[in-house]
Amino acid sequence: MSNENALLKFLEAENSRDWDQYMRYLHPSVEWTLFAISGSQSMQGIENYMERIISAYEDNNDSFVCEQRYSSQSGTRIVTVLCNNHGQRSIDVFDFEDGLIRAEYEFLLNE
Repeated sequence: MSNENALLKFLEAENSRDWDQYMRYLHPSVEWTLFAISGSQSMQGIENYMERIISAYEDNNDSFVCEQRYSSQSGTRIVTVLCNNHGQRSIDVFDFEDGLIRAEYEFLLNE
């Protein structure tokens, strides 16, 4: 499976809250850095990543669409523009290693 297809399935699993499927696309040492106007925060490892993502969706049914997607020539870096059902956008950069998401850099655009 290409990294682009893996990313689309990963995003689909996030929207459907299929956390078991979602985790299948994460590298064991995944790193996630969230950049917001108010500051940034980073976390490393699947457990921390999953704890953060599950808490972010607790008690809401938000979803998003991928409005744009760009891949590096090697396919190991994919940049997306995501928009949630409230019209809030983010730019997310995904780095892949061995077919798994090794790093995500998320830039919130609407705060």
